Amino acid sequence: MKNATHSDIFRHTHVSKLAELSVPLHMIQKRVGHANEGITRDIYLHITNKMKSDTKDLLEFL
Repeated sequence: MKNATHSDIFRHTHVSKLAELSVPLHMIQKRVGHANEGITRDIYLHITNKMKSDTKDLLEFL
């Protein structure tokens, strides 16, 4: 993030936490006011450590 403000950091954290909770992308997009899901996905959704761990656990379950 270039010159991130405190509000930018909190927004990014909020979106990441919503993703970790498996909130659907279209609902996150509406919550943060983006015109489309692609904006939300490209800017905010990165794979968090929790998401990596959850995915690893699911794959091992198979």
